[in-house]
Amino acid sequence: MSRVLKAFKIISYSMLAYVMTFCFIAIFNISAQAVENVKKSESVTVTPDKIKIIGNKRLKEKEILLISGLDRKKSWFQIDKKKVESYLISSGWVKHVSVIKHFPDSISIKLQEYEPSIIVNSIKKTQGERDLYTMWFADSEGIVFKRAFPGETDISLPFFHIDYDFMDSKKRELKIKTAVNISRLWQKSGICSIRSIRYDLTRGFNADCEGKSSMTAVINFGHIGSFKELESMKERFFEVSEKLVRDNKWAGEYIFEKRGEKLRIIVGKVFRNIDRGENA
Repeated sequence: MSRVLKAFKIISYSMLAYVMTFCFIAIFNISAQAVENVKKSESVTVTPDKIKIIGNKRLKEKEILLISGLDRKKSWFQIDKKKVESYLISSGWVKHVSVIKHFPDSISIKLQEYEPSIIVNSIKKTQGERDLYTMWFADSEGIVFKRAFPGETDISLPFFHIDYDFMDSKKRELKIKTAVNISRLWQKSGICSIRSIRYDLTRGFNADCEGKSSMTAVINFGHIGSFKELESMKERFFEVSEKLVRDNKWAGEYIFEKRGEKLRIIVGKVFRNIDRGENA
């Protein structure tokens, strides 16, 4: 009798396990189908008008949607936020980006764009020993972030000419940052504005400062050791150049010389009447 009871229990447990397995599979299939139905539902479809974009200044909304691949409706479940972020970073203008998905049908994109402070006009030698010039945008920290194409540049940004082949990235960033500081400090002067800056290992920094009536003064800074030193150069330049303006004169060249802690400025190519009038 005990053997029959044991056999009956085994059969009962087996039947119960079979029924439970069958029910689990059925529930799983129903759930999976339900999920697929939800994914295909219009209620979880993200359309371009449901995407909120924050922080864009240079990139237009249509450009952001196109770059990110969100310019057409997609299922909320099919959107990979990491991919969207990588697509936007590749644009060049985007410094940081954060994408957040809001269930069931919207997305928010928060951008931080680079702010261009200067155009770096780099020089590289080709195999034929010809100079090849390429233009790049750089920010105030000296970070070169995007190739500058025709139509993207204007006269508001100065040009900085530098040879890429003779310095590493850290030194290059420092030189670009110094060039940005030169341009910004001279913007405060009503005498002339710096449009073009050059750097080479031998002479250091040189700049063309454009004044009224297309007159240009060449400023030879030499090797600038610190921002404090650059500020001293600015004060000395303004002091001398403003005195010349009061005397109705214009100097075509300024050369800075450092002797120990003393800063000296040499003024050359001076002529009368900066307006080039009848008495010029």
